[in-house]
Amino acid sequence: MRDAAATEHQRLAEMKTSLEALSAQQQQLLAQVQGDVKRLIQEDLERKQAEAIAMAHGRYGNNVEAYPNLPPPGPSTAIAIAYAYQQIGKPYLYAGIGIDRFDCSGLVMMAFRSAGVYLPHYSGAQYHMLPHLPLDAMQRGDLLFWGGGGSSHVAIPLGDGQIIESGGTGHNTHVGPIWGHPSGAARVTQ
Repeated sequence: MRDAAATEHQRLAEMKTSLEALSAQQQQLLAQVQGDVKRLIQEDLERKQAEAIAMAHGRYGNNVEAYPNLPPPGPSTAIAIAYAYQQIGKPYLYAGIGIDRFDCSGLVMMAFRSAGVYLPHYSGAQYHMLPHLPLDAMQRGDLLFWGGGGSSHVAIPLGDGQIIESGGTGHNTHVGPIWGHPSGAARVTQ
């Protein structure tokens, strides 16, 4: 009986060792798959951003002088601003497009989508697809951009030097002053 118990104990110990090794292999495989998924998502996002910029360049160009008689911001801007205000306090998430987390271009995209205007999910593509205007001609509801070609950040000006944005200080969607050195402005005229 003692020999049978010892044999069973040995068999269980070997099984435990085998299961622990199998679990370690699964954890390693899971980590590898998660890394691959993250990489593929990033590559897909970069591809979509490049396509959106190429499409925007082809359709709209980016010459401020091409829009000398630019109409004021369209009626969609009031709806977009109201939507953005409803998102105040929601956390920043890179590539986030709502419902509870946004990045800068995701907030702008979803705000204008709520008004029936479809913008891409990338600040550079938003900048390139819309008519540009000088910073000193900017009005409430225009879009304000940072970085070369608007590629770093986008916010919605509210007037009196204030913007609504996701990201930046606190990383939540918030209202705050215009900061840094914006690189350009564009207008949704719909």
